[in-house]
Amino acid sequence: MGTTDVLRSSIQHSQGRLSDRLGEARSMEAARDRPRDGHERIDAFLALTSMHLHAVDAVLLPPARRKVADGGELVHDYLRSSKALEVELAHVKAHE
Repeated sequence: MGTTDVLRSSIQHSQGRLSDRLGEARSMEAARDRPRDGHERIDAFLALTSMHLHAVDAVLLPPARRKVADGGELVHDYLRSSKALEVELAHVKAHE
């Protein structure tokens, strides 16, 4: 398995975990005697998403900027989208 295949597999695995955590977070209902339990699921999703975004920033963006045609523009667009996602995640946390 080449480097690209390993990276693709790793990203797909991470995306799958994020999807699973989002599903868990959506079911935020908790027992009346344990109201915080619902918040733990959304907190876990937010933490995992944050780690994923940080990893992409650290690992993929520098080589993409240097080696991909129009890499600077591509990275700029990604960072704009990433910032919008971070704002949405902050709204999710605030409405928790």
